Amino acid sequence: MRNSAISRQSVIQSYLAGKTFGEISLEYHISKGNAFNIVRDWKQRIDDPDVETLRDFSIVLKKSGMTVETCAEGLRCIQI
Repeated sequence: MRNSAISRQSVIQSYLAGKTFGEISLEYHISKGNAFNIVRDWKQRIDDPDVETLRDFSIVLKKSGMTVETCAEGLRCIQI
């Protein structure tokens, strides 16, 4: 797979969804180093420290079996 804009976006989305570089490399048929470099370059471009917080939240949701939608629904119920 070439490092086209579409493939880079897919790699970044997978990273934010909590996938490891190993999982990303298998899914997109690229090396772990290539996946790491795509994410590193993106993180440097956006320069936002909250990226890892979003990824951590995504991992917690994934481990709990929840989706963002069910999490939001639960939050709305709590706020009532």
